[in-house]
Amino acid sequence: PYMEEKNPKFDFSGIPEIRYNPVIDSFVQKVNLDSIYSFLYRMQNFKTRFSYSDSCRKAEEWAYNKFLSRGYDVEFFPYVFQNNVWRNVVATKWGIDSNDIFCVIAHLDATSETPHILAPGADDNASGSAVVLECARVLKDMNSSHTFRFILFTGEEQGLIGSSFYAEYADSVNMPLRAVLNYDMVGYTDDQNLDVSIMTNQYFTWLVDYQKAMADTYTNLIVY
Repeated sequence: PYMEEKNPKFDFSGIPEIRYNPVIDSFVQKVNLDSIYSFLYRMQNFKTRFSYSDSCRKAEEWAYNKFLSRGYDVEFFPYVFQNNVWRNVVATKWGIDSNDIFCVIAHLDATSETPHILAPGADDNASGSAVVLECARVLKDMNSSHTFRFILFTGEEQGLIGSSFYAEYADSVNMPLRAVLNYDMVGYTDDQNLDVSIMTNQYFTWLVDYQKAMADTYTNLIVY
């Protein structure tokens, strides 16, 4: 799998000034807790989403159909690992400028001490996958010049396998990715605070600053 970290291919300037925008707020208000829970409960009810299991293939198919029902251009991204054919689920909403792609991603698979029998992975990572599915639901009718791509990866628990194969593919075709938001274990909590931790590498600190500014403007989230 492709694991080498490379410098960004595109130049990024500082973040634009954040001013309250009622259009953005209207999309934020569409986020529905019951919808997120419904996605999460359905995924944990697969009993196991261990990448080696047939149940994980069923979860991939369920996610594929969920994206499809929202009107997205959906495809499986197959790859071979240890003689197994696994799949990522990729849903795209094409913008006017398809050379400007923003990705929202999470890993769909899960593991446990007995992964072949039981690995519901409610937090790790049905919660992150549910956020991706909810983003796709909220943005399905949004017209944009940018292309949005929502990806659910498998093989994460075996070492970022599915995402590494996709990264290798994206690099090989010079895919014009402008930014990638990855949601992992967003259901985790160790206190009563509604908070979020944002992490990045040295090249995308601007994106963290932008996310924090957006969270401060449109939510009550505590960002660190």
